[in-house]
Amino acid sequence: MSGTTPDAPLAPAVRVAIARRRRAALRLPRLDGAGAVWCPAAIVGAIVVGLIVWQVTIPRDFYTGTNSVGV
Repeated sequence: MSGTTPDAPLAPAVRVAIARRRRAALRLPRLDGAGAVWCPAAIVGAIVVGLIVWQVTIPRDFYTGTNSVGV
């Protein structure tokens, strides 16, 4: 044992440091680079993802085994 009592109250500075560490663990890592690059990239990425979702949800006929010819 280290000789300290486990029920001893923590100093305010220690409590603040522990709280900051917990909040930092929950945050996403900070991305390097300028916001002038990341902001347009995020907008373009959202548009591309939206277009992909839109195209995937359109129902299509699949003519498998018919040489791509409908009846």
